[in-house]
Amino acid sequence: MKKVTAALAGLPWEPSPFKIQLDDADQYHTFNEYNYFHGYVRDALALTLNEQETTRRFRYLLPSGEEKPAYEISIGKGKDNPPIQYKLIIRDILLTCYDIGVGFLAFFLENRETGAPEDILRINDFGRRIYPQFLGYAPKPEEQGENKEEEGTTEEVSPLDAPKASFLADTISLTGISKEPIKESFSYYKVAASLNGEPFRLPEHISYLLGPKFAVATRETKQTLPRPSILLSPLIDDRMYVLCYYFAAPELSATLRRFDQEKGNYSYAASDFWYSYLFVDPSLDPSCRSRPMMEKLLKRHTYDRWIEYQDPGERYQIQLYGISRYSFMMLVDRSTFTEKFLINHHRYLYFQAMALALTQRAAILRFAAEAANISEEIKTGKDIARQKRAIREVYRGYLYFTNKVYFREITPQEQGIELYDMAREIMEIDPDLHALQQEIEELHNYALLMEGEKSSQEAALLTRVATVFLPPTLVIGVFGFSNPPKHDFTQNLICAIVASLILIALVFLVIWLLNLRRRRL
Repeated sequence: MKKVTAALAGLPWEPSPFKIQLDDADQYHTFNEYNYFHGYVRDALALTLNEQETTRRFRYLLPSGEEKPAYEISIGKGKDNPPIQYKLIIRDILLTCYDIGVGFLAFFLENRETGAPEDILRINDFGRRIYPQFLGYAPKPEEQGENKEEEGTTEEVSPLDAPKASFLADTISLTGISKEPIKESFSYYKVAASLNGEPFRLPEHISYLLGPKFAVATRETKQTLPRPSILLSPLIDDRMYVLCYYFAAPELSATLRRFDQEKGNYSYAASDFWYSYLFVDPSLDPSCRSRPMMEKLLKRHTYDRWIEYQDPGERYQIQLYGISRYSFMMLVDRSTFTEKFLINHHRYLYFQAMALALTQRAAILRFAAEAANISEEIKTGKDIARQKRAIREVYRGYLYFTNKVYFREITPQEQGIELYDMAREIMEIDPDLHALQQEIEELHNYALLMEGEKSSQEAALLTRVATVFLPPTLVIGVFGFSNPPKHDFTQNLICAIVASLILIALVFLVIWLLNLRRRRL
């Protein structure tokens, strides 16, 4: 934690210790957070009232000028078409770090410009990408028809054409934070020489916030980064985890909650929009083209306890939740309850629960990667001492994780229990943790075996030394050298010489016999 604090020094980050504030701006959310979770979980969520070092949260100090800080997404629509632009207001930026070497950066954004379903889908998918998932060229001119070649048209192609045509933004920018926009265009991935040295790097809009002492771990960065520095390794993939709270149009919510008596299903189980929204697809064309499979997935990933909720005026107020490995999505009708109260449950309570589940998944992946690296080093048979140290460090971190970060239950609230269990099940945290436990125990047992072998070798060495020196001791005792007569110096000298010669001969004999035995083995 001290390294993280030192790396952020001089930047507009400040520690954000938790304290209860009676501020009704967000419906007293600090007290609600503290009261919602079990006491033994608060340390992992940075919700303790006393200062603690195992989990630290930092808040980025946003400028308070006339221009509100914004997260802007520009999506290219071809050479002759203007890009689609989205501007989301930045409410907050948090950095949370755990003592087990895992952390996450969170953007809290508000979309105040559009509520169209197509726009929400594009914002969620294009806005979450931090590097290209793949590289690919656009079709060559000759592949687009003979007319184009005859006209002599030449269009520049780029390895970013395919991902930007699918789900990678043309640019992502932070505005209102510095004098100039902080823009990421992903052009770094056009240069092969760069990729061979560093296949992945932090996007500009994240690198600017964290500063120069945070960088992706490569051989080059390990040698050139200033001290102290934080080396980062991506544990998941190119996508940020998305939490979205969407006020749906009445027609859409009515469609999703329609119940088919014959099939026994709500209509959301066959909805293209709900699938695309839940699984963060960029358009109303979902990434699953099998209706039975789509229905199965939507039933598994949807929490519909309150789908037919009615307010005191008997108006339907849909509350639909969706959880995947990389998203926690809510869809609600607009009302005073959902605008003033429920949104803060999503913004604070459910954010904490999903962040903890995501941290558990990331930590398991981290420990699994470290265990795999140690296993590869063991194969080399070199530097056994360093291997044992690495195993001890992994084992120590694993024990801390299972006791301080991994929890089966985090709240006494029924709905919170159900949503948290659902997220952990979908992320397969328990099966992955069980597999990790076996790997860690095997490494720990190997370390104990190496310690046992070392002790056996030391005992064998002592036995050999005793074997070498025992016969001369007996010979010296036979000749009476241990208690020589004081009056016969010549006889004592002869005894000493004979004993020394016998000792030397026996030493050489033992060495020869040991070498002969090794050759036969």
